[in-house]
Amino acid sequence: IIMSATLNLDELKMVMPSAAYYDVEIPLYPIEIKYFPHRPEFAKLDLERKVFQAIEDILKQKKDPGDILVFLAGMKDIIKVQDYLLKHFNDSYKLMVLHGSLTMEEQQNIFVPLENITKIILSTNIAESSVTIPNVRNVIDSGQHRESEVSPWTGLKTLKTKKISKASAIQRAGRAGRTGPGICFRLMSEFEYNAMNDATKPEILKEDLTSSLLWSKGLNLNPKWVTNPSRAQIEKAESILHSLGAIDENNNITKIGNEILKIPLYPREARILIESFNDSKNVQKEIIK
Repeated sequence: IIMSATLNLDELKMVMPSAAYYDVEIPLYPIEIKYFPHRPEFAKLDLERKVFQAIEDILKQKKDPGDILVFLAGMKDIIKVQDYLLKHFNDSYKLMVLHGSLTMEEQQNIFVPLENITKIILSTNIAESSVTIPNVRNVIDSGQHRESEVSPWTGLKTLKTKKISKASAIQRAGRAGRTGPGICFRLMSEFEYNAMNDATKPEILKEDLTSSLLWSKGLNLNPKWVTNPSRAQIEKAESILHSLGAIDENNNITKIGNEILKIPLYPREARILIESFNDSKNVQKEIIK
């Protein structure tokens, strides 16, 4: 089952024309979108100050505000904003954190209702589409997220803070209208929002295909992509697999390639582990001699 609020059905139907498609509509309450003025003094504000001003604006506007969900890029920003807000809010508000590194029990605490206390939930984009938090009627959107990117130097993934797309901003705003009329305060000007990309670049076009290509060969599969990666990406992956000894000159998987697939690491890292293990066995043999 493939589920998403922002699927490109035209592309999907080309790959899976015989699949059944279901459109499930969820009632959405009206959402008021707010922005900062397009002026330098607002653009220069620190992130934590922007969040604080947005929360103050929401609390002034509503007698019963409901809970507030704040989208931030990562744990570094969450800690910075949390430290600032702890100095400015009393016990009438409960500051909470939602992050992928939390245990399941810690994440479940977010869903426990609190009487007469407004929850301010500082979250990464895990709350954008993965979970729905009850009683959230306000969203504050930093307009940023942490995005995985393959380094052209090392071939390994790194995380970088980047602007989200309009599609993500719309998805985030929708969290404010699940249980009643809501507010989404974007920490940017409307001009900045309009300059955003319409959609996020498909992950497959940014991905290092080394692991995917090796798995497809190990499982004897001919991959059928929804969005086709570039020829340069495939050639780069094949070149790396050749250098690791994972595939032969005919692009067939080798014994080493199958050994790599047994190790839950990226192919480069798995190859280093196999080599070091072989070296240690050779050293043991020499010691025994």
